[in-house]
Amino acid sequence: MKTLLFESLQTPPQRPHVAITHMLSRQVSMRHTHDFFEVFLIVTGSGVHHINRRKVEVTAGHLGVIQPKDCHHFYCRAGEELAILNVAMAAGWWKQFHQLMGASVPPQWFRRGTPDGHVRLSPPHLRALRLALEQLAGRDKRPPSDVVDALLRVVASFRSKEEPSAPPPPLWLEQWRSALLDAQEGIAEPLGVWQKRSGRSPEHLARSCRAFYQCSPTDLINHARIERAKSLLSSTDEKIIAIGFACGFGNLANFYRNFAARAGMTPKAWRQQGPATIPLGGG
Repeated sequence: MKTLLFESLQTPPQRPHVAITHMLSRQVSMRHTHDFFEVFLIVTGSGVHHINRRKVEVTAGHLGVIQPKDCHHFYCRAGEELAILNVAMAAGWWKQFHQLMGASVPPQWFRRGTPDGHVRLSPPHLRALRLALEQLAGRDKRPPSDVVDALLRVVASFRSKEEPSAPPPPLWLEQWRSALLDAQEGIAEPLGVWQKRSGRSPEHLARSCRAFYQCSPTDLINHARIERAKSLLSSTDEKIIAIGFACGFGNLANFYRNFAARAGMTPKAWRQQGPATIPLGGG
């Protein structure tokens, strides 16, 4: 059984480490333990979380806490694809988080050896926490207080049984955003093409993005293009300028400017550091 060490994540101990793990149908993750605390969020799919020889059925919206030395792994159900967001925290950082959270979280979250540290978030809470963690992933210069704020807001509202006041994004907008994030070669298509794919006018699309995502359609498209560029930089030997053009940036300066703003480093530095994250719950 493998033991994961926080120092292997190459993250300063005063900062949490955010990663995402994807599992395919019937896949079983590596059975492991670690020397850090881990908060995980099931984003999509369903499966079984094995922890200390006990089993917990998990589906989208499950939020759980793993203590140091807990032994656990995941199983993805047949016909499903699990997506798991992980936040790893060094022991010292977690203690500070515990003090900040106070009575807003279940006490069993801070005891080792129990699978009871699972709560089920409602769809609005799931979307809120997922968005907060996705925005943190890959942005090493964001302050660690951002993670605390995200968890405090979601957990506190869950514990009080109060639904977030803001309505969820409409289905057409969520589908458009998902198509954008999943696009590969098509990500280089012009803004006008992506606007038409929403099925709404440019003005309606812009208003909706501002209302539900607090950014413009161009911001979302550039974010998706940079995520595609990160993947190509990590998995291919293509020249950086070629990757910038393939992802829809018309010139190298524009590519570098957008990449640095969203990744906190240049494309060259990203490539040199290797994979941005390592899965915490996957094999």
